[in-house]
Amino acid sequence: MALSVAPSDIHNSKQWVALLTEDEDDYAYWQYGFASWANHLQTEWFATGDAFFARPNLVSFRPAVLLLDGLMPMDEEPHWLQRILGHECCQRLTVIMLAENFLDKQQQTYLALGATECMLKPNNQLELQRFILAVSRYTIPSLSARKSTDHSESEFDSQLPN
Repeated sequence: MALSVAPSDIHNSKQWVALLTEDEDDYAYWQYGFASWANHLQTEWFATGDAFFARPNLVSFRPAVLLLDGLMPMDEEPHWLQRILGHECCQRLTVIMLAENFLDKQQQTYLALGATECMLKPNNQLELQRFILAVSRYTIPSLSARKSTDHSESEFDSQLPN
């Protein structure tokens, strides 16, 4: 089993999103979403936190966003979130926690530890599109200070179906 899927040219200048999940099928789903609605972003999959930290040039070419989804066992997510945000490459990094659902206590813990946002995993193509466009907002300097829950009009809103 591969521990990570990385681009062939690790030194390219394209912004990238790190996806930490044990599920390779999830990677294919997210890759489809980013290719469809945010092709300015490249997606890299890491099955473990250690695989993420082993990525060459991580400090000099850090991800624009990190999506953290279901590292097993689940009770290790706070540990990994702290470890990720404490690493020199990840300070002030946009980290989005993903889950099927969040207990209020979980969400409060993740946000207190430094997660940028907690988002529910999309269940259909429209939700995936909305999610990808929301994540894309964090990669555009003029919009990156806003949360994806900000309902202000933006260039992305015009791409959404009614």
